Amino acid sequence: MSPFTDGALPPGTLVTTTGPTGEPLDTAIETLAIGDLVLTADGPKPIHAIRRSAGLLPFAVLFAPNSLGPGTPSIATILPPEALLALDHTPRLVPAAALLNAASITRTPPPASWLTLDLGPQTLLRANNLSLASARTGAAAHPILPAGDTLNTLRQAIAALTT
Repeated sequence: MSPFTDGALPPGTLVTTTGPTGEPLDTAIETLAIGDLVLTADGPKPIHAIRRSAGLLPFAVLFAPNSLGPGTPSIATILPPEALLALDHTPRLVPAAALLNAASITRTPPPASWLTLDLGPQTLLRANNLSLASARTGAAAHPILPAGDTLNTLRQAIAALTT
């Protein structure tokens, strides 16, 4: 994993946070501050730090709205190639670049900058209605789906959504 894009998201991404009365609230990542609560699979987690980095990648991955199912993602979403997605189809995380299909999930130029939220140990957060792994701190908490038949079946199911 690149230290610059592990768990990174571009400005404009809507991260699910905890609103004033505990309700889920989609908040633009660039408006978040240290101490804000991000809704994760492990419950609300405070942001410990926010790192900015340049878009120093050869490409990024663009997910069209609904490319992974109805409302997933909710809007066009750009991710670094090594972003890890949690999909309903598998208990393992899937790298964004492994899902490229030249139709609904494509290569795109990287944004000028990325933002990474430090939430402590790796967890799953929601961004643009996608379930994504946060940045790794220490050992990864979730296994990654290796190349093979399961990944190929997953890619075929996603490709079928666009036909």
